[in-house]
Amino acid sequence: MDEDDRLRFLFAKAFETAVPTDDCPSPETLLDAYHRVLPQEEMDAVVDHISVCAVCAEAWRIARQTPPPSPGRR
Repeated sequence: MDEDDRLRFLFAKAFETAVPTDDCPSPETLLDAYHRVLPQEEMDAVVDHISVCAVCAEAWRIARQTPPPSPGRR
């Protein structure tokens, strides 16, 4: 299982009982924000969102357990 498949599996498992809304960032965006590879404005928007969204706060927790992207990969 590659890193992307692992991430999709972890997010799917975490959200079995919770459903992200249309306003939620994608799992990839959350992961990029956690690893600080987003522009600052996007990073701020993600952090603001997870402060009020339990679903994305759980995704952030999962992102903490996921290794950073390889150099050159975003």
